Amino acid sequence: MMSKAQSSPGNECPPFPESFDRDLYGFRDDFSLWMSALARRVALKKDIDSLLELHSALQNDFSEQRSALYSACRLDCQNKVMALINEPIPANEMPFEALQIGVAGSEPNGNKRWHLTVDGGSEHQLFYGHSALANHENYLQNHEPIGGTLVLDGIWPPSTTVRALSFPGEVGLKVNLFYDDDALQASFSEWLKSARKTINFPMAGKKVVKSKELEDWHRMRVLPYMDLWLYQEAFKLHFDEIDIARLLFRSEDDEDDKNGIGDNEYKKSLQRTQKRAESLIQPSVFFSLRYEET
Repeated sequence: MMSKAQSSPGNECPPFPESFDRDLYGFRDDFSLWMSALARRVALKKDIDSLLELHSALQNDFSEQRSALYSACRLDCQNKVMALINEPIPANEMPFEALQIGVAGSEPNGNKRWHLTVDGGSEHQLFYGHSALANHENYLQNHEPIGGTLVLDGIWPPSTTVRALSFPGEVGLKVNLFYDDDALQASFSEWLKSARKTINFPMAGKKVVKSKELEDWHRMRVLPYMDLWLYQEAFKLHFDEIDIARLLFRSEDDEDDKNGIGDNEYKKSLQRTQKRAESLIQPSVFFSLRYEET
C-alpha cells in the first residue's frame, strides 16, 4: 500500500511542483502507452520503497557511507519523479528496441555481411558464407538451438553470464536461426519449462483490460495521482488529501459550484482513484494486465 509522507504538525501544505499539469495526462485508450507509462511508475515505486528501507536502516545504524548512499538514491528518485511529471506520457514506441537485420554489403570473398542492431544501437556483425554453410552439420552439433540465461529482478542465479534485465520476469533468450522451425519450437518448450521452474515468478492471474477500463483510469486521473504520491515520498513532503482532490478533480470554471459539486465529492473521487492506483502500481497486478478489444 502507498504510505503517506510525514509532515510536522502545523506546517502549511507545501506547493505542488510547478511543472505539474493534469492536462498533460491526456491519452485515454492506447493500451501500449498505458503499459509503458505504468511500467515507469512501477519501477520508480520500487526505487522509492528501497529508499524508505535505506532511510529506516540509517536511523537505526548511522554511518557516513550509508548516509551518502541514501542521499544519492534520494536524488536519483527525485530526478526520476520530476522526469515523469515533466513528461507524463511516454513516447509511443516499442518497450524494447526492435531488432533490425539487413544486408549491409558484401565482403571481397563474396560472403554476405549482415548488421544487427540491438538494445538501442550497439552494433554487431555476423559473417557467414560458403565455408560456414559447407560445415553446416558440424555447426549444428556444437550449437544449441535455444539458449540463454535466466535473470530475475537483477539477481543473478549461480550460472548466469548475461546482463540483468529491467523488470522482474524478463529473461534473456538466444535463438539460433540455422535450425528449422520444428527444432526451435521443440527446444523452446523444453527451455520454457526450465525457465518457469528456475524463476518461479509470483505472477497474478490474467486480468483482462478493455477500452472502458482505460477510459476509467483516465477519468479517475490515476497517473497524476501516482506522480503526486511519488513526488511526496521522494521529496519527503505531505499534501493534504483535500488539496490533491481539488487539484485533480475541480473544474477550472464555476460549473462545479453551480451543480452542487464540492469537497465531499472530490474526496470520494480521490478515494476511488487512490484504491485503483495502489492496485495498478503493484508489479504482480501490472504484469497480469492483458488488453482485449471491445
